Amino acid sequence: MQEAPSVANLNSAVLSGLDAYWRQQCAGRDMPRRADIDPIALKQILPRIILTRIEYAPLRILYTVVGTQCVASAGFDYTGYYLDELDMSAEVGTHWPAVYGRIIDERRPVFGVCGTALSNGQSRPYVAGLYPLSDENGEISHVIAIEDIVLEPTDELLMVPTQPIVLKPRQNGRVAS
Repeated sequence: MQEAPSVANLNSAVLSGLDAYWRQQCAGRDMPRRADIDPIALKQILPRIILTRIEYAPLRILYTVVGTQCVASAGFDYTGYYLDELDMSAEVGTHWPAVYGRIIDERRPVFGVCGTALSNGQSRPYVAGLYPLSDENGEISHVIAIEDIVLEPTDELLMVPTQPIVLKPRQNGRVAS
């Protein structure tokens, strides 16, 4: 991810909307609690939202909500999968474990431009923003993210899908969220 100094530099209405909502929900704290996030308030951007649960000891990232536009872009519904169970090689220039690590270490949002690979060897940029959410004790328990990707129809046909790298099948293909 090529980080941007501010959300305004990224020219994304959906990212600006999530950023404004997240900051409003902080209510004087360094981040909102997960319980402060109301999906109804985010109705217009829900298809672009990803919600992950942070698990500690060992650190793992579980995708609990993946919006329909994110599923379409990835070519696979990875709701219920852990980050380390996915082949994210279609993500150009973004090391997602490091991005989540920074959010947890620095307790702040991270936003910028990522790239997605196309099967013809090219890549296309998209805007992403990831925002920490805490539990009642102030520990980061979730991250809410948004992807703003707009592709031409020909690019959509060339998308390299996200693939699970799970070695053994799970009941119903997913873990409980």
